[in-house]
Amino acid sequence: MVQVFSFLFGLAAALGVSLKLVSFAMLAIAAGLLWATIWFWRTARPETEVLAPLEIMGEREFLDADEDGRKRMLNTVRARPNLGATSENESPLAKPNLDATKTN
Repeated sequence: MVQVFSFLFGLAAALGVSLKLVSFAMLAIAAGLLWATIWFWRTARPETEVLAPLEIMGEREFLDADEDGRKRMLNTVRARPNLGATSENESPLAKPNLDATKTN
């Protein structure tokens, strides 16, 4: 790293650029990298609930537990199914209109 800085300052001296300008340029680059890092971490997608069992499997308690303990630990973090969801075969548009089929 020190070699990189000495190269840049040597290049700046050879080109006749002041060291203050090089220092300010490096600070501007550092500020840009900081902004890019903050932007990246704020816009990154959060971890999904589906990956939670993998996190539990990596813990020491999981490795030391018996089979029933492992199942219990995994079931506490698994994503719950949405019971109100319709099945893939059942479309809300495919339901018959009972009022139209009434006969007198």
